[in-house]
Amino acid sequence: MPSLFPTDVESAFETMALAFHEKNKWDARWFKVQVIGWSVLSGLVSATGLSIVEYMFDFNAFKWLFNL
Repeated sequence: MPSLFPTDVESAFETMALAFHEKNKWDARWFKVQVIGWSVLSGLVSATGLSIVEYMFDFNAFKWLFNL
């Protein structure tokens, strides 16, 4: 609990505790952005790769998947 007139040690401790708390919050946000980014990127790469393979080999993955 903060005191009315903190000493230098208490003030430094509270500052570091607050900084660590904020760092964890930003780390979680940055990790979420990275997960979303890598997921979108891998989806786009997979779709592009499949399209290239379908074009090169005149193959339709949708028809093959559903036996059409």
